[in-house]
Amino acid sequence: MVVVLAQKADDPAMNIETHHLFWSNSFFMGDYAGARHHAEPGIGLYDRQRDHRLTYVYSGHDPGVCCRCFSGLALWHQGEADRALARSREALTLAANLSLRAQGIVDARADSIDAAIGRFCTTSPIESTW
Repeated sequence: MVVVLAQKADDPAMNIETHHLFWSNSFFMGDYAGARHHAEPGIGLYDRQRDHRLTYVYSGHDPGVCCRCFSGLALWHQGEADRALARSREALTLAANLSLRAQGIVDARADSIDAAIGRFCTTSPIESTW
């Protein structure tokens, strides 16, 4: 119901942040299909130029990086290791392109998720630098 209201509002920020609420909550409740169900539209809706500002309005981290991180984690939990690793690499690339190294939070999340997924799939680039 909340997602429908956000869609009707025709406000991309509200739409992304509504999905943001559900992709993270679904994941932490063990509903990996639900997490993907909300993370994937987040990926499609996200526009870097328009939506990076949401970092400073809502959650303190970039929703485009976050939806890719949670999508990767959910994919991994569902046994789709290759897709999980690819999605985590998308999160790392986006975080690097946003120049958030100084901020640290988004990169740290993306780096740790990539390392965790990579550990169980193959060897992650982050892991190989340790």
